[in-house]
Amino acid sequence: TQENLDTLRKRGVIIVEPSVGKLACGSVGKGHLASIQNIVDAISYNLYIEKPLAGKNVLITAGPTREYLDPVRFISNGSSGKFGYALARAAKCLGANVTLLSGPTNIDIPADVEFVQATSAKDMFEFITGHSSFFDIAIFNAAVCDWAAKDYSFEKITKTGNDLNLEFAQNSDIAQYFGQHKSSKQTSVIFNAQTSLDEQQSIQKLINKNADLVVSNIVGGKNNALASDVDDISIFNAEKLIAKYKDSKSKLAFIIFEEVIKRAMDDHIS
Repeated sequence: TQENLDTLRKRGVIIVEPSVGKLACGSVGKGHLASIQNIVDAISYNLYIEKPLAGKNVLITAGPTREYLDPVRFISNGSSGKFGYALARAAKCLGANVTLLSGPTNIDIPADVEFVQATSAKDMFEFITGHSSFFDIAIFNAAVCDWAAKDYSFEKITKTGNDLNLEFAQNSDIAQYFGQHKSSKQTSVIFNAQTSLDEQQSIQKLINKNADLVVSNIVGGKNNALASDVDDISIFNAEKLIAKYKDSKSKLAFIIFEEVIKRAMDDHIS
């Protein structure tokens, strides 16, 4: 079987490797059929003949973070990670070397990306501070908790019959750190979740974090984009709204990269 597979590879056939898991014999090893998503990813990658991001190192942050109060309780948000994972798949299809820095999700990890698991905002921040200079493009899609418990309890907090008062401290801003330390050759894209679209607030957020583009979307109410497969986005640069789209997150991911590539080409020409 291995000799036959080697022959197919030499002929240019793309092989989707099996995944690791529990096998019929009861042991754990490499023998599971690859997930349908990974098979689709392999097909998509090979359908995109042009690879405009070839050789580029791209970071995508995705999913929520969890800020633990004690060993069993945490504060978080409703982010599913769908948009971030779609961005990682799009970047891979376009030829990039992709690092996916993800909070806890229930989504299959995209094929052939470097996956870094993070739980808290601190986990993500520590990764960024250690690797920020490595990435040509960074897209900050993760729904990072802004606050963490000031005093973590190493024992489970028990009921006493009284109200519980918690004090929170502000987490470090991951996207802002990257923006403050990036070179002119690096591109930063931030996401801005709002309950109602405020164009000036979006642009100001971009300026404050020294980003190149900001993608704003609506969360909460009937138009909550957090767990949906569809999103309604507005893309801004430092001066104005440049585009609005409503589509599936998988299609919007490619549209966002079109704007990133277009900006990079404009900067190169100028």
